[in-house]
Amino acid sequence: MLLWELVWKDLRRMFRSPFAVGMAFIAPLFITGLLVLAFGGISSGSSGMSAIRLVVVDLDQMIPGIVAKAGTIVTQVLSAPALSSLFRVSAVSNEETARRMLSGREADLALILPADFSQAAFIGDAQTRLIILHDPTLQVSPQILRSIVNDILDNFLGSRSAVSGALDALQAEGFSPDPALADQVVQRYLVWVNSLTPSAGGSGQVLETRSPTQPVSSKSNPFLALAMAGMMIYFVFYSGAAASLSILHEKEEGTLARLFVTPVAKAAVLGGKVLSALLLLVIQVVVLLVSSSLLFGISWGFPVSVVLASVGLVACAAGFGLFLMSWVSSSRQVGTVMGGVLTITAMVGGLFTVSIPNMPKAFQTAGLSMPQGWALQAFRLSLNGEGVLPELLPLAVLLALAVVFFVWGLARFRRRLA
Repeated sequence: MLLWELVWKDLRRMFRSPFAVGMAFIAPLFITGLLVLAFGGISSGSSGMSAIRLVVVDLDQMIPGIVAKAGTIVTQVLSAPALSSLFRVSAVSNEETARRMLSGREADLALILPADFSQAAFIGDAQTRLIILHDPTLQVSPQILRSIVNDILDNFLGSRSAVSGALDALQAEGFSPDPALADQVVQRYLVWVNSLTPSAGGSGQVLETRSPTQPVSSKSNPFLALAMAGMMIYFVFYSGAAASLSILHEKEEGTLARLFVTPVAKAAVLGGKVLSALLLLVIQVVVLLVSSSLLFGISWGFPVSVVLASVGLVACAAGFGLFLMSWVSSSRQVGTVMGGVLTITAMVGGLFTVSIPNMPKAFQTAGLSMPQGWALQAFRLSLNGEGVLPELLPLAVLLALAVVFFVWGLARFRRRLA
């Protein structure tokens, strides 16, 4: 029996199992699809997130002699085309309406601009408070709005600094400035601030988000892509273990003993098992990469980076599966060993928390203690468009681990089957 016949036999056996096919191809796509449905779908904006439905309640009062209200400027900036991928802004007249829209899930956030906003922003030492209302379950969206509003408020503080600096300079030269000069300075500063908004004929380009190399398509959702990467790695490692499980099945069924009495060497039989596992994982990774790109709009990065990450994943997952199954003495132990070991290593490797924003760096560092963590690091670099050179470290680690797992696992199987 030739080597390719052994490989073909194992591949047919794997693909004839509905459970194996479901776990290899359907489960990762299904779980990622559930994430899409649960967290707002796939957006096509440059931020990779669904637009935040923002309600603005502008209660600000006009100050005589000032060219624009601070509340109007904030609303215009948040409504600018540059932020259209982040916010879908609507205005209401009172806080009660905004709260009702939040309760009815007609909006995600509400920004309350108080009546004395302009007074506090431009004149005197008065202080006021802007209020952001949001669903307690939202974590990222309120932080995004708070950050952008703080940037706008810095512009208003700049106007006060401009007034103070202009008056101090005049007094230092011995001039006694007209009190109306303060209003003129504020007005000139606000003309510049207004130039940032479309209503004043400005470009409206107040915020631009970009990747250093911009390898990822604007249609790609980074959180969804990382979630898909985590699911793919988990199920590829599962398939790697399931492929090596055929050695145990054939031993218990007696077909492995019949293979050993043929002219084919034991090393060739085990080599055929390894090669069939590698081919299965290659098919699985290619199918998942292509299908996730078509279904979810995920752009995985530069082709060379994706290939390097995939090679490392396939080699390490096949070796780890062989090594893991070499410790199982019968098929009755398979469920406990595969389920327990693969789940624990996946959790430590960060596969289940990869799409959660603002995770501490310590979690990523701890994940590198597991082979799944290095595979995730390889795909993270590819998704971030880091290029080929940064991929070489995780690739080298994954290939080194694969060699160790293959040598150790094959040695254990050869002793057991002797």
